[in-house]
Amino acid sequence: MNRSPDLLNGPMRSVLVQMTIPMMFGIVSIMLFNLADIWFVGQLGTLPMAALAFTFPVSFVVISLAIGLGIGTSATLARRIGQGDTGSAAQVATSSLFITTILLVIVGFAGQFAIEPVFKLMGAEAELLPLIRAYMQIWFAGSVFMVLNMVCNSILRATGDVRGSAMIMLLASLLNFILDPLLIFGLGPFPALGIQGAALASVIAWGITTLVALHLLHHRRHMLTLRFPSLLTLLRYWRELFSISVPAALSNITTPVANGVLTAMVARHGAEAVAASG
Repeated sequence: MNRSPDLLNGPMRSVLVQMTIPMMFGIVSIMLFNLADIWFVGQLGTLPMAALAFTFPVSFVVISLAIGLGIGTSATLARRIGQGDTGSAAQVATSSLFITTILLVIVGFAGQFAIEPVFKLMGAEAELLPLIRAYMQIWFAGSVFMVLNMVCNSILRATGDVRGSAMIMLLASLLNFILDPLLIFGLGPFPALGIQGAALASVIAWGITTLVALHLLHHRRHMLTLRFPSLLTLLRYWRELFSISVPAALSNITTPVANGVLTAMVARHGAEAVAASG
């Protein structure tokens, strides 16, 4: 009974610090990602800033889906790694990335048709819709990389590579910060794309870091395999994944939905109010 405090003050505290600090940096990097976008787009004027503010609730619905898939993947994978079943763990990780890709291709495709009705429902004025459409068309097309990135990071954390996961998130934030002004304002040889540049910067940052994460998963953690299980086993993996992912995603979706309602209420006071809120 007297050994517990010593354990918490010694080895366990060291492990908690080693896992917590990298994740703190990773979470801060996500905040910096959004702050960079709103900072640079805000310099384009009130209307682009208001258009970007309208996109936040919708984009965070997709991020909530990514969080749910990440939690489900991490939980199902950690169980097998803890049991020493590395072969099954690699199949679970690969099948999770596979179904994530399929789902987000569907979401990205459907999102293209949902842009106008969804944002009209949220109260976006006619003058804002072209800006919102210009941003969200690129964002939806590249959202598969964002979600794959988050699921890859969940796999890395499940294998104990918390530092690698945090570094990937920081790298994504840094790339976005560098690319934002280049693509938004057209610095040097880059074209001035305005609000589209912000979306494209995000997609490029996600794409590059997803490739880095996949490289780490394959070469360092050996969590990717081309040996797919039988269809019944694959469906069992997915059922296990969704039994955790769906409740986790739904619990996170409530916040962006509430923000969407709040944005619709603020939109009654004009684009300037939405820009200020954003």
